[in-house]
Amino acid sequence: MSRHLRLAHPAPEVLKRLTCGREVSSLSLYDLCFLVGEPWREQVVQAL
Repeated sequence: MSRHLRLAHPAPEVLKRLTCGREVSSLSLYDLCFLVGEPWREQVVQAL
C-alpha cells in the first residue's frame, strides 16, 4: 500500500513527462515506485 501511495506525489516535471508522453518507455511501474521515493530534484535527474 505504501508503494502505491508514493505514486501520488511524483515531481511535477516527472509527472509532466509521463502525461505528455515524453518519458522514456523503459521506465516501468516498478522503477517509478522507487523513483518517487527520492527528492524531486533526484527524480528529474533519474527519469532522464
